[in-house]
Amino acid sequence: MIKFLVPVFISAVFAHAQQKAVSSFSIEEYKNMQDEYLRTVMEKKDQLLYLQNQYYSTQKLDSLLIIKDQIKRQYWIDNGKKAEEITKKDISSLKDEILLPQSIFKIQNNGNTFYCNGYEYAPQLFIQTKDGKSINFLFQNNEYTEGIQDHHTQLTTVNFYYPDYKLKRTHTIFKSSQNVGIFRQYDSSGKLINEIDWVKDFPVSEKQAQQIAQKEILSFLTHKYKDHPDVITNFKKN
Repeated sequence: MIKFLVPVFISAVFAHAQQKAVSSFSIEEYKNMQDEYLRTVMEKKDQLLYLQNQYYSTQKLDSLLIIKDQIKRQYWIDNGKKAEEITKKDISSLKDEILLPQSIFKIQNNGNTFYCNGYEYAPQLFIQTKDGKSINFLFQNNEYTEGIQDHHTQLTTVNFYYPDYKLKRTHTIFKSSQNVGIFRQYDSSGKLINEIDWVKDFPVSEKQAQQIAQKEILSFLTHKYKDHPDVITNFKKN
């Protein structure tokens, strides 16, 4: 179950049906993608570099090496440095491994892009869909895990499945932190054993929860540090 500090309420603009990210792929389709990827990398093995449980395109890597200084310069710009402040030392301090994520060997099929890694442990499939979702599917012996991130709605849903594909539990978060929708958990026979409706069961707004928490903390500090008023003053300021 997702741990949380403060129950939250999401505006009614989200209907219950919308409070989850949904994949258009079945578990069988995930397996087919994995098989297609492994079959393709075997066919193109002489064009690929296998490093740290991941396949990279040597052709793409060679192309990136030609412009590696521009990529490293952009890295510093993306991390807050002004272009005129970037020095040769800054660029040389970044190893060429920074290029690896951009040279991962990927397959494009029907508008979707996907790749796999983790073959020696628990294989994992990564998909960028044509409708703006990022999906990762983890293949394990005792459980399958499906993570679906919808970049349009900012909802992320995680589904866990038993080895026979039955849903084990599901939960959704909004903006990577707020529990939304309905949490459900099932036993191996498919029987619902736990359910939480984050709106119905916790009808306290985020602002109300923050006000309650601040009031309780201030009360605690007032009694605990009554001889140190600076602690209370700092809390009120911050």
